[in-house]
Amino acid sequence: MPQSQNDSGLWGVGIGLAKIQGDPHQILERFVSAYNSLHEYDSAIASKLMAAEIMTATSIDFTNLSETFKGLEKRLRTEASVPKEQSVGIAATLLYGGPDNDSSFSRFLDFSGITESKEAAAILSITNIATDWLTSKFQSYIAMFSDWGYSRSDDTDLAAAYMAISPLTVNDIQSKMNTIVDALKSDLQYPLVAAAIVTSMSTLDAAEALDLVEKGVTILGSFAKNLGRSVLVSLSVRMVHGVNNQLAQQLDPNATMAKTPVQFTQTRQQIGQSMYGGGPYFGGFFPGIWWWYFPLIVSHSTFHNNFITGGGVHAGHDHGVGGFA
Repeated sequence: MPQSQNDSGLWGVGIGLAKIQGDPHQILERFVSAYNSLHEYDSAIASKLMAAEIMTATSIDFTNLSETFKGLEKRLRTEASVPKEQSVGIAATLLYGGPDNDSSFSRFLDFSGITESKEAAAILSITNIATDWLTSKFQSYIAMFSDWGYSRSDDTDLAAAYMAISPLTVNDIQSKMNTIVDALKSDLQYPLVAAAIVTSMSTLDAAEALDLVEKGVTILGSFAKNLGRSVLVSLSVRMVHGVNNQLAQQLDPNATMAKTPVQFTQTRQQIGQSMYGGGPYFGGFFPGIWWWYFPLIVSHSTFHNNFITGGGVHAGHDHGVGGFA
């Protein structure tokens, strides 16, 4: 792995770990232990970093799940055609993010039928939102990106997956996301995933959200001097996501809190009840790894994408579960 990609990956993981509640020293020890437990697997470093971060973020004792993890990782490669480079990260997503391992695997197979992106399929599979409803939302975002001139790729499908599992619809976000995409594409060659994440900060309008991202770039740039601006923008998106509701409350204590994918001022129980508990399609469950920060992102300076027009390595941007650009 090139040094700049290695540095940006470590920065991304560091930011993610910093968002986990608890003693920093214990969190670091847990992460190192989780990463070391993946030594035998032949996945890419980025996939192992992502898996270790997911394992660290949960309260589950991963040492007792090593055999289950091993079996799931093998099933993903042999039964679901997941490349070995990605298999560890996706296995961690399904095992630690879903309410039921077998159910998540079955849903993963279903969603692999509508997207070539294994990362997107993993994101969609770890909720209990009705498959038909989730597929319809996913495809509505794919159609929107197509109207904007984007060919199908990991980026379109990951962005669509993130938005599909949120309560937001195309009508809710089309104008705002279009503005954010236009702003980010000057720095990111593939801006859709980062734009989806920034768009989901629904208590802030486009200008406010982009201003927060720029402040993050300024802060990070004073420390990570060897990283280019595109990587700093990706890292800033990871850093600022999740502060939207808290920031809005500080600006206006009487502000009406929009239903963002995670209400950071609510308890875990309130999140489940307020988001999906009363709707006709949702059963009250939300991916457990994202109670503190949603969604999980790792940033690198480059990413070898298995599903994208043109293929190969492209410039730094944000990705979520799986390939982890």
